[in-house]
Amino acid sequence: MMQWHGSGSGHKDPTYWFDLAYSTAQRVDLLGSLETGSFSHKHRMWWCLYVRDRILSLGFRRPLRIPNSDVTMSLLDSTRYYSSELYHELVLVMLGEASAMLSWENQERMMLLFIQEIKLAHCVGVIINLLYQDAWSPSPSPSGECEYSMVPRSNVSQAAITGCEQLLKAWIQDLPAPAHYFPPSLLRDCHAESPEIVLLVHQAFLYLLHLTAMSILYQAASRKGDGIQTTLISEMRGLTLQVNEILNELHDCRMLHFLPGSTITILIIILEASLPDLKVPDSIVRMQAMSNLYACEEAAGHLLQTYPAAEIVLSQAQNARGHLLGLAVT
Repeated sequence: MMQWHGSGSGHKDPTYWFDLAYSTAQRVDLLGSLETGSFSHKHRMWWCLYVRDRILSLGFRRPLRIPNSDVTMSLLDSTRYYSSELYHELVLVMLGEASAMLSWENQERMMLLFIQEIKLAHCVGVIINLLYQDAWSPSPSPSGECEYSMVPRSNVSQAAITGCEQLLKAWIQDLPAPAHYFPPSLLRDCHAESPEIVLLVHQAFLYLLHLTAMSILYQAASRKGDGIQTTLISEMRGLTLQVNEILNELHDCRMLHFLPGSTITILIIILEASLPDLKVPDSIVRMQAMSNLYACEEAAGHLLQTYPAAEIVLSQAQNARGHLLGLAVT
């Protein structure tokens, strides 16, 4: 459930499975049974719910289910990951070279990345609460019914936006060195199932999510229409370009399809941020926007092999090109 991102058609979309999991967690009082300083299986299940909630809210524009809480985040205080789990030799043989990920060193590195993802998800939750409010809005479906979703707030102060920006910048500045993303071309003699490849994919996802959160923040600030709007739009374009570069780097090294399904949320947001630039007078900006569109579309095409919801990105890219050419897309 943490990584799967199913089709948006029908009632059993990712939000359906999340709501089912979260209602079960509430029923058994999962949060109430957790203690600080530990990272047991129960803790990891809770944090999977927490991270997934924030990413789904961004992608589906639906209100947060798990509210932001300092009490919740205090569970990470003095957290240490200890694993005494021993795996049967038959399991290790069946996993082959992938069994290297079960070593203590690699499990510790994966847990470090996951904890950083939790902290970034907390920042995302703060941004969601700041920029959006829950409201009934018309559904995009032909039925014309209203749905309960997030809509942009109209009175967000510049001070609040600056505070969120500082929160995201503090996260990236405090990011431990093993969690930093670097171009995959710097890896040498690593096969497809190498632990270094697995870790690099998760580092890339973390950085992509950070860039996306910054982009959302700058989009909201640019809508205020004050004197710094031009600078903010330039910043947004720079962030989108960085996302494009990372996607291209992963594609060149045949690692793009290893990204988790939650990447679809990132692609949707970056694609939406690029659409206005398809119609600006500046030809260079238009070309970059089209390049971003193709990068998102290509990434979605690779992810579609595993995640049906990638069709959402492909459909939006097709519609964007159709409108640009004056064609009706059905």
